Amino acid sequence: PNPGMLVEAARQLGLDLERSLIVGDKPADMEAGQRAGLERGWLVDGEATTMGGFSVLPLRDARDLEGLLTAIRSL
Repeated sequence: PNPGMLVEAARQLGLDLERSLIVGDKPADMEAGQRAGLERGWLVDGEATTMGGFSVLPLRDARDLEGLLTAIRSL
């Protein structure tokens, strides 16, 4: 998974990837986020895990969505 699209979007929009997160529907999305320097991501219908310091959190129901919203508010 190439993080190029994430890095380019961050450059064009002036985003700080270290203060960003990713939401995706494939494990490859999480790998791209990790390679782009993000610290965490939410995987739709996924399982919680860590990948070399990158936290993957599940996004399956309202409880998981509340955790995502809390993370967004803290950015």
